[in-house]
Amino acid sequence: MQLSTFQFSKFYHALHLISMLLVVSFFIGIWTPQEIHAQERRIIDVHLHALSLKAFPAHVDTMAGYKRPESLEALRSRSIDQLERFNIVKAVTSGEPELVKNYKEAAPNRIVQGLWIPIGLTGDSLNRYLKSLPQWYRQGKFEVIGEVLTQYSGITPNDPILEPMWSFAEQEDIPVGIHIGPTFTKTSGYTPLKMKEVLKKHPNLRVYVMHAGYPKIEDMIQLMSEYPQVYVDLAGMLFGLPHEKSHQYLKRLVDAGFANRIMFGSDQQVWPQSIEESIRVIEKANFLTEEQKQDIFYDNAARFFGIGKDKTLGTID
Repeated sequence: MQLSTFQFSKFYHALHLISMLLVVSFFIGIWTPQEIHAQERRIIDVHLHALSLKAFPAHVDTMAGYKRPESLEALRSRSIDQLERFNIVKAVTSGEPELVKNYKEAAPNRIVQGLWIPIGLTGDSLNRYLKSLPQWYRQGKFEVIGEVLTQYSGITPNDPILEPMWSFAEQEDIPVGIHIGPTFTKTSGYTPLKMKEVLKKHPNLRVYVMHAGYPKIEDMIQLMSEYPQVYVDLAGMLFGLPHEKSHQYLKRLVDAGFANRIMFGSDQQVWPQSIEESIRVIEKANFLTEEQKQDIFYDNAARFFGIGKDKTLGTID
């Protein structure tokens, strides 16, 4: 059958339109996990930092795969830009107290002030620090306790020296995020199971294990099985590990039935780009359902922190 000029023109334009739609669909398929779909989410980052640029020596930039900004102001500005770009509605932020305060002032509706227990505090200095928690809390200096970094001083969660912190947190219903994960110091026997004694004594404690106890997956699963109030975050492993390893660890937690107690954390320190990378790792986890991704990015943290229920994080504007 021979087409008229008019029919051929209509056929050509229809074919061209179909081709363009196929091309657009192809690229949308590529972009959706990292760009388009991520932009539609609401995200809570439960593990962000406000640190000095001197927190890490310059050569660590190479290990991290990113170059740090040139100034504190640029670091803060770019970090908050990332929060806005990816619709991170709340970010639990710890670090140097004055810098955390600056982040809060720059983005008061997004930044949740965390109080870290810094590296190097031991003995009397740690005792004095922990005894100040009630006063600092009344002064509005923090909303969450964490990141608790006592692991780097060889202090396990069940060490008696931390008892004032656990008692105060339970009494005031303050969430605690404790670092149980990779470290460059010798902390033999440091495992998520050291939390068992604490949880037996403080059954109403709201606690999340940072870094999901990596690499102690079996211990982490056992603790979460015995104590359903324990949550974890995925901070650090999302941009600090090869994707295959972070996916493998995450899948073990999901397969164990804990998809509703895993929270997103970027562990952003002095490299704002790590926020985007951390989001991308979750989006690329093909073994996760869309519902599980939504749980990890937002719903689990909203439940844990009590968003909208007049608890720590308040409401979302």
